[in-house]
Amino acid sequence: MLSKRSFINCTLALSLIGLQSRYNLLDRSLEFVLQPACAELDVGILLWGVTAESFLTGKYTRKSAVVALNWVQQNCSTIGARAAAQLEENLKSLEFKMSPEQMKQLDEVSKPTEIPFPYSILSLR
Repeated sequence: MLSKRSFINCTLALSLIGLQSRYNLLDRSLEFVLQPACAELDVGILLWGVTAESFLTGKYTRKSAVVALNWVQQNCSTIGARAAAQLEENLKSLEFKMSPEQMKQLDEVSKPTEIPFPYSILSLR
């Protein structure tokens, strides 16, 4: 079974400097093993899918995208885009700061109710 220590040893052997991973209000599996291990090893994390592949993009309501991006930014201090127009829209999430109570509410409603795959079968926690 893969343990946190095994992941760390593999990372040290490979001399990783960064990890690219999906992370958003709907998929917080990064928090289980990878984020703590990266923090321990000073490995940077580059996020993708922060708006859940268009589900939180504002296709349905613009406010949801700004809130989703703001939540990620407050948790990870990152923001990016593929095009200048998308970056301009994404920067709107930096125009406000959610209160600790608002962040707590979003954390509670988006908190995983079970350990996600593959961690659920590997007994990593």
